[in-house]
Amino acid sequence: MHWNAQRMLKKIFDFFLFSSSFIAFCAILMVHQSNHLLSLHYHYRPYLAFVFFSTICSYNFHWYLTPEMATEQHRISWTNKHKNLHLAFLATGLAGAGWYSFYFIQHWPWMAAGVALTFLYSAPKLSLPPFRQLRKIAIGKTIFLAFVWMYVTTILPIVFAEKEWQAQDKLFCVSRFFLIYSICIIFDYRDRENDRLEGIRSM
Repeated sequence: MHWNAQRMLKKIFDFFLFSSSFIAFCAILMVHQSNHLLSLHYHYRPYLAFVFFSTICSYNFHWYLTPEMATEQHRISWTNKHKNLHLAFLATGLAGAGWYSFYFIQHWPWMAAGVALTFLYSAPKLSLPPFRQLRKIAIGKTIFLAFVWMYVTTILPIVFAEKEWQAQDKLFCVSRFFLIYSICIIFDYRDRENDRLEGIRSM
């Protein structure tokens, strides 16, 4: 009985972590922190929903494109067994992000930039010729990813609040970038073998 409960808890934990639900909650917490520390006033609840769904969409898109590999990594193994789940989460995240993006349609150029930057991070995994070329120049993908996180969790909230930029806002953006970058380095190091097998260059 104890063994079955343990296995069930492990499955729930794996689902929460590997479906990118955990990272989506981290993203909305970072936005909330930015709102609080920078005293930002805007219609933030729809944006929190947008960030949640867009994170679910982008990360499940990224892992859905990750090819099946003979690897001991538990993360890759779970991904290979749950491709349909990644696809379902991708579609759900896309629908949710699309719906909540209309709340900020007046800022569409800023939103479009965030969507494009997010897509470009996973684009090298696509097999189409134009995107395969990106694998040769993706050496700075860790810096790129850290910038995307900083952009979504700090710059966009400041833009939506229509706040006049101050020195503290700029310093907060810089600090957020280096916080995310220090985390991304760990995962970049973990994925170095998979990147090599996919032909993606990294630092």
